[in-house]
Amino acid sequence: MQNSYRAYLEQGVKPMAAAIKAGKIDEYYHIQETRISALSIAFEKDLTDFRSFAMKRAQQVYDAENNASTKISLIVVAGLLSVLLAVLARFALR
Repeated sequence: MQNSYRAYLEQGVKPMAAAIKAGKIDEYYHIQETRISALSIAFEKDLTDFRSFAMKRAQQVYDAENNASTKISLIVVAGLLSVLLAVLARFALR
């Protein structure tokens, strides 16, 4: 993603800005028509790929935390049932 952004900036945006500062409107439009679209598409693709990766990773983290919470809940319930069974067994043996 950094490479495509750097290319977009160095080969597209900066030359366009320099052309405008120099008053070379034809050069500005030439860069816009011949380079900026391809550079922009490459950067957008990398950005979309990164966004997709980040969303998948976030879902994995969420699922892992949710699974951990479920396991802790089951352990607590099992512990409470064990204590309850121990109390019931004590009363049954009296």
